[in-house]
Amino acid sequence: DATADATADATADATADASVRDAPAAIDAPADGPVAEAGLSCGDAGAPCGSHACCVNQTCASGACTGVCVDGQVRCSGNGVETCGPDGMWGAAAGCTSQTCVTGACSGSCAPGQLRCSGNTPQSCDASGNWTGSAACSVGTCDVGVCSGSCSPGQTRCLGNLIQSCDGSGNWQTQVTCSGTTPACVGSTCVACAPGTTQCVGNATQSCSAGGSWGPTVNCISQTCVNGACTGVCAPLQTECSGSTPQTCNTTSGTWQNSTPCAQPAPDCLNGACTCQETPCGATCTLLNTTSNCSACGDACTLTNASADSCNGTTCSYTCQAGASDCNKGTAPDTDGCECATPSCCGTSCQTTHSDGIGQSYYDCNALKTYTATTALEACAAYTGNQAQCATFTCTGNSAVVCSSGAANCDCWQYTGTLAGYVGVNATTACYCASSSDPTWD
Repeated sequence: DATADATADATADATADASVRDAPAAIDAPADGPVAEAGLSCGDAGAPCGSHACCVNQTCASGACTGVCVDGQVRCSGNGVETCGPDGMWGAAAGCTSQTCVTGACSGSCAPGQLRCSGNTPQSCDASGNWTGSAACSVGTCDVGVCSGSCSPGQTRCLGNLIQSCDGSGNWQTQVTCSGTTPACVGSTCVACAPGTTQCVGNATQSCSAGGSWGPTVNCISQTCVNGACTGVCAPLQTECSGSTPQTCNTTSGTWQNSTPCAQPAPDCLNGACTCQETPCGATCTLLNTTSNCSACGDACTLTNASADSCNGTTCSYTCQAGASDCNKGTAPDTDGCECATPSCCGTSCQTTHSDGIGQSYYDCNALKTYTATTALEACAAYTGNQAQCATFTCTGNSAVVCSSGAANCDCWQYTGTLAGYVGVNATTACYCASSSDPTWD
């Protein structure tokens, strides 16, 4: 029967919904169970349902059980409340607003699946309509009940030289770019430097503290500050000499850099600069102990009558040739060589050169034409080469002569009388006094 099938279907639906529906609304019944009118039992054929609870999960309408629910019965459908009407059919669901349908009634303070943030703590609505969740976002920001982004609202940080703050969506936003005298960021504050960095101040190093401020300077000793560190082997602008090459300290590496080697007229390197440490003589820097510049520029020693010369820085010295003398050698700078062509000196002057009248010369400190026994002996010795071969004689009129009596030819040098200064020349060993026709000696 259709009625039996409907009843069976209704019974099955009621059984399937038992876990999600509320119990049927209570119906008055005798203490010993439901009964039909006129003494009939609810299960008897033809027994009307009347006002007694003869219908199971149906409604009694016009004396017959009908529908799929008991009039007034409530149940949850989705998140709405359905109520069974007088016809035994479920009415349209009345949605629960910001609540949850629980056993046929809107309950709690939220709807299933709803999410929210309580501060920075995500919460969700449970099956009873209550908010659950107590763990705050460890990373990011609670947004519409979900942890999102990479930071929490109110957080700040440094990103390089940028100060950033966390917005309401959990995203970092740049607020300030550190620059000028405070170009670094530390603790979300613009500071003078990044901790641990170094810089050069002149030729000194300076380190940045953990708080972002520059510490005291430390001077580089015999080194150069480069990129905040003492390096190299010299200080900026220092100079030195490497032989005759000036060197300057390179300001970017602290190493020595060669300059052009020194050359005339400044061939000497002193304290990193080319100079003349001797004496500049024209375009030449020289010591004043050379034979070209002896004691003064241009005072050159000459080799007059000399085979060698030298200079001690004050005066010239010479090796005189035979028969020459350096008579003024005590007078600096003595640049005239062996100036005297005489074998000896008269003090600082040259000897007088005398002629013996017959081809030889002799030397003494007497003036020319000085006639004495001594000078006559000197003239004779110049001829004989040996004074022992000379002797003194007297001529007519007591005139005195010195004759080369021991030589092959006896010549006589008269030094007194009217013929003083004449040489009596004889071709034999016989000695004769001079005559006016004979040669003279001086």
